Amino acid sequence: MKTPIRYAGGKSKAYKIITEYIPRLPYPKRIISPFIGGGSLESKWSSELDIPVHGYDIFDALVNFWCVLLSRPNDLADKLRELKPTKEEYENIKEILLSGITHKICSRIGILIITREKQYN
Repeated sequence: MKTPIRYAGGKSKAYKIITEYIPRLPYPKRIISPFIGGGSLESKWSSELDIPVHGYDIFDALVNFWCVLLSRPNDLADKLRELKPTKEEYENIKEILLSGITHKICSRIGILIITREKQYN
């Protein structure tokens, strides 16, 4: 099964190499993927090997995409049809996504700094 998105830094070309490390007989009950990205490996494992996959990623918008795709694919398709494939629309969406990431990264860095200050002072 192919995934609907391409993701920079994807692992799809390493599918055979990585899959060799999955134990056989019995297959694992599930696979936990901490860096799901575009999900190419995970969707293949799920469909070809019939192994449930739990995917995670630090990029919240990506995780949200997968959650909506898996739980409400028709709603997602309807919303995507409403988008106009223009440079302006692309720039607007990119800005929204990046502003959320910047806020979350800054918040996490702030928490790390506060934690470090309490620990070492």
